[in-house]
Amino acid sequence: MKANITDLADMCGMHRETVRKRLRDLPKAEGNGREVCYDSVEALPRLYRVNGHGGPLDLSEERAKLAKSQTERVSLDVQRLQAELLDTDDVRRAWSDLVERFEHECAVLPAAMAHAAMGATTVREIEESTRKIVDAALTRLSELKEL
Repeated sequence: MKANITDLADMCGMHRETVRKRLRDLPKAEGNGREVCYDSVEALPRLYRVNGHGGPLDLSEERAKLAKSQTERVSLDVQRLQAELLDTDDVRRAWSDLVERFEHECAVLPAAMAHAAMGATTVREIEESTRKIVDAALTRLSELKEL
């Protein structure tokens, strides 16, 4: 029986693209118009050979793969529970808070420096007063509790 990719996908419960990829080396049978058809006797065995070697699926090999992926997932869960890994949302929040505090400290610097410069009479006094203001801002930032 001749069948097109859509029919074969429906028969096997597979996605059309999966069927197309697995049958790409199979010679096409005569179809009507632009429709690509395959001989189902040749196509169906190819659709069920999925292990990459052209043979049937090895159940014990698949069980081993499943066990390995389950072990890796459990390992990640354990690491997260032991706080070896941080939750992505927590890290984003912490960095966002840190950047927000830094922006605030930077935003107040010009006004504080202008005020200090207005009272200074020499360049040295301006440098000293602005250095004190910057040092104070850096100290406030360094005293932030760990996020």
